[in-house]
Amino acid sequence: MKKINIIAFGGLGGSFYSTGLKTILMRLDGVPGIDFKTFEDYTSWKRWGSTLTSWRDPTVIMGHSYGVAAMFGAVRAMGDKGPKIPLAISFDPSQWAWMSMGLWGSGGNTAPHRIPKVLNWWQAGLPIGYQRIYRPDGGQSGVHNEQVQGPHHAVEDSPQLQGLAVDEIKRVIASVQ
Repeated sequence: MKKINIIAFGGLGGSFYSTGLKTILMRLDGVPGIDFKTFEDYTSWKRWGSTLTSWRDPTVIMGHSYGVAAMFGAVRAMGDKGPKIPLAISFDPSQWAWMSMGLWGSGGNTAPHRIPKVLNWWQAGLPIGYQRIYRPDGGQSGVHNEQVQGPHHAVEDSPQLQGLAVDEIKRVIASVQ
């Protein structure tokens, strides 16, 4: 049976503010078809990009706030090597990610074409999020942007969005079997 991996990148203050990503990972405990899952700080994107080049199992990535630029940066850092990335899940990417030295060189919040499906839950009217996801060419092929409500620091805490994320990850597992 083929398995998948899951990497979740928290945002600024990730251990405190991006805890909903950890909840999603816990909700996946015991789900058959998952080999490895981890919660990481957004500044680890370069290391993960390098690590992923030797992986073979399909890998799902998630990110909140600064973690969105980190997840896309890790995929860009892989180049043509590494596993398939069938799904990326984004929770309110920060428009200010470019200001973080830890994300310089990540390429920001544009979704690499290597990722066929991107789900982005974003918020309008707030000074931190307010970011839709596009492809490098400006298009939205395979990208689903959905506006949601709630505070930026806790958008990924929504039980409804967590359930949708878990369901999408289960679909990926079913597709690789």
